[in-house]
Amino acid sequence: MKLSDGYSIPFDKQSKKIIMSVVDLALTNGFRFGEQEYQWKLDIKKGIIETPQGIKFSIKQVRILDEIFLYQVHFSGMDLKDKVVVTAGAYIGDTPLFYSYYGAKVYGFEPDPNSYSQALENIELNPELSKNIVMRNYAIGKDEELNFPINPNGSGSSSVFNLKNRKTVNITSKSISTILQEYDITDPYLLDLDIKGSEFTVI
Repeated sequence: MKLSDGYSIPFDKQSKKIIMSVVDLALTNGFRFGEQEYQWKLDIKKGIIETPQGIKFSIKQVRILDEIFLYQVHFSGMDLKDKVVVTAGAYIGDTPLFYSYYGAKVYGFEPDPNSYSQALENIELNPELSKNIVMRNYAIGKDEELNFPINPNGSGSSSVFNLKNRKTVNITSKSISTILQEYDITDPYLLDLDIKGSEFTVI
């Protein structure tokens, strides 16, 4: 596939769906792939997409990257050095990597096992940023064990309030007070919640 700016993207039957989602991301947001500084980069052979900030992700799931790294909906200041951020609903590691890029110490929590697995993979692709990230496969809410729905698409929006026709797994849920105590967080700066209906329970 050759884009209008001449950039070529090879794909086959197995990678077609993933590559089309990458192309859709570019076309929807009007950006170009390239090798210059602050451009989005694409390495098809390694299966990696790189944001303008230089943060690498597997191209398995790119749906959220424009929201985080182009529109920066979670922006909380250019300098978060030594500040502690707790992010629940950390999905594929996008918010932990975003906050770590700006210098924060990040505690990320993602209950969906598929999304959590992808988060670990993406964090590992960024060794410098990973030094500031603690990632755990927990839900944040109450201190309890609960049945959590697995997204049928492998990764995506999941909510404990949406169990209809979905396979569930037993996971650990922890309250924010338990999290603060468990990780000895005495001066938290920011609580970032994207937990599909449990925000008031946490607060």
